[in-house]
Order: sequence, then C-alpha cells, then structure tokens
Amino acid sequence: MKLRLLTLLFLVLAVPLARAAPPASQPVAIQGTLQVGEFLGAPGFGDNPASDHAEVTYYLQLPAPLATQLHAAGGMADFSAAAQGSHFVQLLVFDEEQSVARTLIGRKVRIAGTLVETDAAHRRSPALIQVKSLAPIRDWQW
Repeated sequence: MKLRLLTLLFLVLAVPLARAAPPASQPVAIQGTLQVGEFLGAPGFGDNPASDHAEVTYYLQLPAPLATQLHAAGGMADFSAAAQGSHFVQLLVFDEEQSVARTLIGRKVRIAGTLVETDAAHRRSPALIQVKSLAPIRDWQW
C-alpha cells in the first residue's frame, strides 16, 4: 500500500515538473540588425534606478518574429509564445567575437549560435543566443 501511494505521489509530482522544465537549447542561425543597449542591472534591475548598475549588452532586432525565421529549421515548438513571437533576441557574445560585433553595430547580420529560452531578471528578451559566429549580410534570407 505504501509503495502504491509513493508511486502515485511520484507520478503526480513528476509529470508537472517534467512539463515545467525549460526547453532544451538548440543550434540556430538567424538574421537581424545588430544593436547594443544599456539597461539597468543589479541589484534591482530597474526597481532602484539610482543604485542599479548599468549593463551594456548586444541584441538582435529581428525583421520578423523568431519563430518565422526558424520555422523551416524545425520551429520552436518547445519555446513559449513570448519567445516565438519576439522581435528581439539578447546576444551573449564571447570574447573572440567582440571585435567583430563592435564593427557590425547597426548593420544586418547573420548570427549562428545556441538559442536558449530565458526568464531571469537580467535577461532582456525571452530568448538568448550564445553566439558562435556573426557576419554581415546584404539582404534578408530565410
């Protein structure tokens, strides 16, 4: 009897927890206009502007929602509606790409990297890309 009760309890708790888990990251290539923004960061992330530190971050302004660009590549079924419909994606640009990124601000670019859904206060969009490469482009193609 105890074993059945424990099994039932496990199933009742495990199924919602499995659904609540964040989606797996996925490799992507998307296009947009590379921008840089300054946002209020820690400790209050905008709640205390006088004491919050400024954070400078790269983001991609998309010409079409994220899901539109990634539809042919398998879509974003595991991502929230907010991430799928977003026209902005925060970028995590590592040191080896920083010098390239600085020269491309305001230009159309193609970004390749790993897409991750975010919900932390210090993230500026519902999705983030860990950038592996970025390059200028002339026209949108997807």
